[in-house]
Amino acid sequence: MLGSDRRPGDGTGLAREQGQDGRHLVMTPDSSALSVKLLGDLTWHLEKVARAASRLEERLDALAWKTRRAVAESGVTQRGCQPCRPKPTHTWHTPDVGPVVWIARLKTEQRPDGSLIVFVNNRRPFALQPHLGALLLALAEDTGVSDDEGVGFKTVGDLAIRMSKRLGTPRLSGDTVNKYVCKLRKELCRRAGLEADVIQTNRRLGRRLAVRRSMQAGS
Repeated sequence: MLGSDRRPGDGTGLAREQGQDGRHLVMTPDSSALSVKLLGDLTWHLEKVARAASRLEERLDALAWKTRRAVAESGVTQRGCQPCRPKPTHTWHTPDVGPVVWIARLKTEQRPDGSLIVFVNNRRPFALQPHLGALLLALAEDTGVSDDEGVGFKTVGDLAIRMSKRLGTPRLSGDTVNKYVCKLRKELCRRAGLEADVIQTNRRLGRRLAVRRSMQAGS
Protein backbone atom coordinates (compact mmCIF):
# COMPACT_ATOMS: atom_id res chain seq x y z
CA MET A 1 0.00 0.00 0.00
CA LEU A 2 1.40 3.35 -1.02
CA GLY A 3 1.77 6.17 1.50
CA SER A 4 1.72 9.79 0.54
CA ASP A 5 4.16 12.63 0.99
CA ARG A 6 2.18 15.89 0.76
CA ARG A 7 4.21 18.97 -0.10
CA PRO A 8 3.07 22.61 0.10
CA GLY A 9 2.05 24.47 -2.99
CA ASP A 10 4.72 26.20 -5.10
CA GLY A 11 2.72 29.31 -5.95
CA THR A 12 0.91 27.73 -8.88
CA GLY A 13 -2.18 26.97 -6.81
CA LEU A 14 -1.41 23.22 -6.78
CA ALA A 15 -0.15 20.95 -4.01
CA ARG A 16 1.88 17.82 -4.81
CA GLU A 17 1.31 14.31 -3.44
CA GLN A 18 3.98 11.73 -4.21
CA GLY A 19 3.96 8.03 -3.46
CA GLN A 20 6.73 6.42 -1.38
CA ASP A 21 8.16 4.71 -4.43
CA GLY A 22 8.52 8.09 -6.13
CA ARG A 23 6.61 6.97 -9.22
CA HIS A 24 3.14 8.36 -8.52
CA LEU A 25 2.67 12.13 -8.65
CA VAL A 26 -0.76 13.62 -8.10
CA MET A 27 -1.50 17.36 -8.43
CA THR A 28 -4.27 18.60 -6.12
CA PRO A 29 -5.55 22.18 -5.72
CA ASP A 30 -3.93 24.27 -2.99
CA SER A 31 -7.03 26.05 -1.60
CA SER A 32 -5.11 28.76 0.25
CA ALA A 33 -3.12 29.82 -2.81
CA LEU A 34 -6.22 29.80 -4.98
CA SER A 35 -8.11 31.92 -2.46
CA VAL A 36 -5.35 34.52 -2.31
CA LYS A 37 -5.18 34.71 -6.11
CA LEU A 38 -8.97 35.02 -6.47
CA LEU A 39 -9.13 37.76 -3.82
CA GLY A 40 -6.31 39.62 -5.53
CA ASP A 41 -8.06 39.46 -8.91
CA LEU A 42 -11.37 40.52 -7.37
CA THR A 43 -9.75 43.49 -5.59
CA TRP A 44 -8.10 44.66 -8.82
CA HIS A 45 -11.39 44.51 -10.75
CA LEU A 46 -13.32 46.31 -7.98
CA GLU A 47 -10.74 49.11 -7.86
CA LYS A 48 -10.98 49.46 -11.64
CA VAL A 49 -14.78 49.74 -11.48
CA ALA A 50 -14.54 52.28 -8.63
CA ARG A 51 -12.18 54.49 -10.68
CA ALA A 52 -14.49 54.37 -13.68
CA ALA A 53 -17.53 55.17 -11.53
CA SER A 54 -15.76 58.14 -9.94
CA ARG A 55 -14.87 59.60 -13.34
CA LEU A 56 -18.40 59.02 -14.64
CA GLU A 57 -19.98 60.68 -11.59
CA GLU A 58 -17.85 63.77 -12.07
CA ARG A 59 -18.68 64.06 -15.77
CA LEU A 60 -22.41 63.56 -15.20
CA ASP A 61 -22.41 66.16 -12.43
CA ALA A 62 -20.77 68.75 -14.68
CA LEU A 63 -23.12 67.86 -17.56
CA ALA A 64 -26.19 68.29 -15.37
CA TRP A 65 -25.14 71.79 -14.32
CA LYS A 66 -24.29 72.77 -17.91
CA THR A 67 -27.76 71.63 -19.02
CA ARG A 68 -29.46 73.52 -16.19
CA ARG A 69 -27.55 76.70 -17.03
CA ALA A 70 -28.39 76.38 -20.74
CA VAL A 71 -32.10 76.01 -19.96
CA ALA A 72 -31.99 79.03 -17.64
CA GLU A 73 -30.23 81.20 -20.24
CA SER A 74 -32.75 80.19 -22.91
CA GLY A 75 -35.53 81.86 -20.90
CA VAL A 76 -37.59 78.68 -20.64
CA THR A 77 -38.97 78.20 -17.14
CA GLN A 78 -38.47 74.77 -15.69
CA ARG A 79 -38.93 73.53 -12.17
CA GLY A 80 -35.62 73.31 -10.34
CA CYS A 81 -33.67 75.55 -12.71
CA GLN A 82 -31.42 78.21 -11.24
CA PRO A 83 -32.13 81.85 -12.18
CA CYS A 84 -30.09 83.25 -15.00
CA ARG A 85 -26.98 85.03 -13.75
CA PRO A 86 -25.42 88.07 -15.46
CA LYS A 87 -22.50 87.35 -17.72
CA PRO A 88 -19.18 87.74 -15.90
CA THR A 89 -16.67 90.42 -16.82
CA HIS A 90 -13.62 88.23 -16.18
CA THR A 91 -13.68 84.68 -17.49
CA TRP A 92 -11.07 82.10 -18.32
CA HIS A 93 -11.55 79.24 -20.78
CA THR A 94 -10.41 75.81 -19.68
CA PRO A 95 -9.92 73.12 -22.34
CA ASP A 96 -12.49 70.86 -20.67
CA VAL A 97 -15.20 73.07 -19.18
CA GLY A 98 -15.45 76.43 -20.93
CA PRO A 99 -16.05 79.94 -19.49
CA VAL A 100 -15.76 80.01 -15.71
CA VAL A 101 -16.66 82.81 -13.31
CA TRP A 102 -13.92 83.97 -10.95
CA ILE A 103 -14.84 83.91 -7.26
CA ALA A 104 -15.03 87.53 -6.14
CA ARG A 105 -14.47 86.96 -2.42
CA LEU A 106 -13.24 83.94 -0.50
CA LYS A 107 -12.37 83.74 3.18
CA THR A 108 -12.00 80.75 5.50
CA GLU A 109 -11.76 80.15 9.23
CA GLN A 110 -10.49 76.91 10.77
CA ARG A 111 -12.43 75.42 13.67
CA PRO A 112 -10.82 73.45 16.54
CA ASP A 113 -12.67 70.32 15.44
CA GLY A 114 -11.01 70.48 12.00
CA SER A 115 -14.00 71.75 10.05
CA LEU A 116 -13.73 74.89 7.92
CA ILE A 117 -16.03 77.93 7.89
CA VAL A 118 -16.24 79.32 4.36
CA PHE A 119 -17.29 82.81 3.25
CA VAL A 120 -17.94 83.03 -0.51
CA ASN A 121 -18.89 86.30 -2.18
CA ASN A 122 -21.87 87.77 -0.31
CA ARG A 123 -23.44 84.46 0.67
CA ARG A 124 -24.02 83.30 4.22
CA PRO A 125 -21.03 81.39 5.66
CA PHE A 126 -21.23 77.62 5.83
CA ALA A 127 -19.14 74.81 7.31
CA LEU A 128 -17.25 72.09 5.45
CA GLN A 129 -16.20 68.83 7.06
CA PRO A 130 -12.39 68.44 7.51
CA HIS A 131 -11.67 66.51 4.29
CA LEU A 132 -13.65 68.91 2.09
CA GLY A 133 -12.11 71.90 3.88
CA ALA A 134 -8.61 70.57 3.32
CA LEU A 135 -9.39 70.02 -0.37
CA LEU A 136 -10.79 73.55 -0.76
CA LEU A 137 -7.63 75.08 0.73
CA ALA A 138 -5.41 72.87 -1.43
CA LEU A 139 -7.27 73.86 -4.61
CA ALA A 140 -7.03 77.56 -3.68
CA GLU A 141 -3.28 77.52 -2.95
CA ASP A 142 -1.09 79.39 -5.41
CA THR A 143 1.08 76.44 -6.35
CA GLY A 144 1.37 74.41 -9.51
CA VAL A 145 1.25 75.66 -13.10
CA SER A 146 -0.77 78.66 -14.35
CA ASP A 147 -0.41 81.00 -17.32
CA ASP A 148 -3.00 83.57 -16.23
CA GLU A 149 -4.03 85.51 -13.12
CA GLY A 150 -5.51 82.45 -11.43
CA VAL A 151 -3.80 80.16 -8.93
CA GLY A 152 -1.89 77.20 -10.31
CA PHE A 153 -3.33 73.84 -11.26
CA LYS A 154 -2.52 70.90 -9.00
CA THR A 155 -2.37 67.24 -9.98
CA VAL A 156 -4.33 64.64 -8.04
CA GLY A 157 -1.08 63.52 -6.42
CA ASP A 158 -0.30 67.08 -5.27
CA LEU A 159 -3.79 67.46 -3.84
CA ALA A 160 -3.49 64.15 -2.00
CA ILE A 161 -0.20 65.22 -0.38
CA ARG A 162 -1.52 68.63 0.67
CA MET A 163 -4.76 67.23 2.04
CA SER A 164 -3.00 64.52 4.04
CA LYS A 165 -0.57 67.07 5.46
CA ARG A 166 -3.40 69.30 6.70
CA LEU A 167 -5.40 66.38 8.06
CA GLY A 168 -2.43 64.61 9.62
CA THR A 169 -3.35 61.32 7.96
CA PRO A 170 -1.58 58.87 5.62
CA ARG A 171 -1.54 59.91 2.00
CA LEU A 172 -4.95 59.62 0.34
CA SER A 173 -5.42 57.65 -2.86
CA GLY A 174 -6.23 59.32 -6.16
CA ASP A 175 -9.69 57.76 -6.23
CA THR A 176 -10.44 59.15 -2.77
CA VAL A 177 -9.37 62.65 -3.84
CA ASN A 178 -11.59 62.47 -6.93
CA LYS A 179 -14.58 61.49 -4.79
CA TYR A 180 -14.00 64.46 -2.50
CA VAL A 181 -13.73 66.74 -5.55
CA CYS A 182 -17.23 65.64 -6.61
CA LYS A 183 -18.59 66.21 -3.10
CA LEU A 184 -16.95 69.64 -2.79
CA ARG A 185 -18.29 70.72 -6.18
CA LYS A 186 -21.82 69.81 -5.07
CA GLU A 187 -21.42 71.66 -1.76
CA LEU A 188 -20.18 74.84 -3.48
CA CYS A 189 -23.08 74.69 -5.95
CA ARG A 190 -25.72 74.02 -3.32
CA ARG A 191 -24.52 76.23 -0.46
CA ALA A 192 -22.58 79.02 -2.18
CA GLY A 193 -24.63 79.37 -5.36
CA LEU A 194 -21.63 78.73 -7.60
CA GLU A 195 -21.48 76.82 -10.86
CA ALA A 196 -20.10 73.28 -11.03
CA ASP A 197 -17.09 74.41 -13.05
CA VAL A 198 -15.85 76.67 -10.23
CA ILE A 199 -13.43 73.77 -9.74
CA GLN A 200 -11.58 74.08 -13.00
CA THR A 201 -10.16 70.98 -14.67
CA ASN A 202 -7.28 70.80 -17.12
CA ARG A 203 -6.61 67.26 -18.30
CA ARG A 204 -2.89 67.93 -18.61
CA LEU A 205 -2.26 70.11 -15.53
CA GLY A 206 -4.86 69.05 -12.97
CA ARG A 207 -7.42 71.05 -10.98
CA ARG A 208 -7.73 74.38 -9.22
CA LEU A 209 -10.33 76.66 -7.65
CA ALA A 210 -11.41 79.66 -9.73
CA VAL A 211 -9.66 82.28 -7.59
CA ARG A 212 -7.03 84.84 -8.51
CA ARG A 213 -3.53 84.82 -7.04
CA SER A 214 -4.22 88.13 -5.29
CA MET A 215 -7.13 86.59 -3.38
CA GLN A 216 -6.50 83.14 -1.91
CA ALA A 217 -8.30 81.26 0.82
CA GLY A 218 -6.69 81.73 4.20
CA SER A 219 -7.20 79.79 7.36
